[in-house]
Amino acid sequence: MGERLVCIQKVVGSSPSTSTQGATFRSAEGGPFAQLLLSLCRLACRITAAIVILQTPGLSADSKELAGGKTPVRKAWPRHVIDARFDGADGVRLGDVDGDGRLDVTAGWEESGLVCLYLHPGPEKCRLPWPSVTVADIPSPEDAFFCDVDGDGQLEIISCHEGRERQVWVHRLNPVGGPADRARDKPAAWLTRSRWSSRAVLAAKGQQWMYGMPLAIGSQRSIILGSKNDNASISLLSKNNLGNPSARRSRSGRASTGDDARPSWYLRELRDCGWIMSLESQDVDSDGDLDILFSDRVGSDRCLGWIEQPEDPKDQWSLHRLDLPQREWMFFSTIEDGIVAATRDGESVRIRNLAGRLQNEWIKYAGGIVMGKSISQLPDGSLILTANTYAQRQKDLPGIWYRGADKGWSAIDPTTHVKFDRVELTDVDGGGDLDVLTCEERQNLGVIWYENPGR
Repeated sequence: MGERLVCIQKVVGSSPSTSTQGATFRSAEGGPFAQLLLSLCRLACRITAAIVILQTPGLSADSKELAGGKTPVRKAWPRHVIDARFDGADGVRLGDVDGDGRLDVTAGWEESGLVCLYLHPGPEKCRLPWPSVTVADIPSPEDAFFCDVDGDGQLEIISCHEGRERQVWVHRLNPVGGPADRARDKPAAWLTRSRWSSRAVLAAKGQQWMYGMPLAIGSQRSIILGSKNDNASISLLSKNNLGNPSARRSRSGRASTGDDARPSWYLRELRDCGWIMSLESQDVDSDGDLDILFSDRVGSDRCLGWIEQPEDPKDQWSLHRLDLPQREWMFFSTIEDGIVAATRDGESVRIRNLAGRLQNEWIKYAGGIVMGKSISQLPDGSLILTANTYAQRQKDLPGIWYRGADKGWSAIDPTTHVKFDRVELTDVDGGGDLDVLTCEERQNLGVIWYENPGR
């Protein structure tokens, strides 16, 4: 196409956030014809954006400034689309579901009400849209992640739902024969929607679940869940009663039968909370088992903290709050000796020595960025920040940034009025360095990854 295109933007009406990159259009009035026209405009914009992205290796590699000379982009991070067909991509998680040695992706599309699986196509094809399947059509998915629920060596997909759904679902690929047949399935089987079945975990009904993760408790396979708003909690979901003997009390374990056609699930609430954003596992106290790191975003008791796994998991799980100023805590990621955490207060913090005297390094965001979403650290100490510029007062700023050794911030992607989510750092293309896998839900960039250009 001659010169490489950075982006195509076409304003419809006068809204500054309306663009061909999946923008939100104003409501159409005037009857069925106007609604049809609006639908066709949306479709045309998505097709145009997809063509541009597929034909454009990335942003200009030359040093340049965006947004009137105020936003530096020092080197290109080419953007590649995994999927941008639906609305409201809300989080990406990794796991090798088909056993080919490559990390696949699962994601929920909140507005579209879909839970999807994306199979890594290999380094030669990873810059094109990935093979995918919609494993479930269930309202308000907020998170989806991989977990071997029944210990057969095969990963299932667990999805967490808020809104009116307020449920946790388990999604399985059904084998034609026994479990061994499923492990040998070819990609075509994984991408066949009729092979997938979904069952609700009745013990988890009623909370707005926002995030989850697998957790090893001895030889037990368990799941940690976090929710928000009414009756919000950090809870332990397990196939065995890891609470007190009174298994049907909400705090010591609520059992469910009939769901998932397998032994009962038990839900044990470990801590009340306001709005759990992030959960990670780490052996914080170096005692040989995994503890629970969490960020609680709202409420009088909001904090960054960790919950200590006891020697006997039926005993009390001790809560440890990190001694930090109160902030609106967002997503964090683990580093070798601690964590790095984002806030919606214009700064992030790198924290070391979590079980002792904290060592904190506060890091200001790029100019104008207030509502950080997630932050992750590359092996050389450089940082990747995502933000929600769509919701903050100054919206005409990019939402994904790189901070290098010189401690200066540069934009990875110039698109503004955006709401990015958490990040996975993974070598997508086999290039020997870590790329950035994420999603964006306001300009409908979708599930995407940015190719590390090397520095």
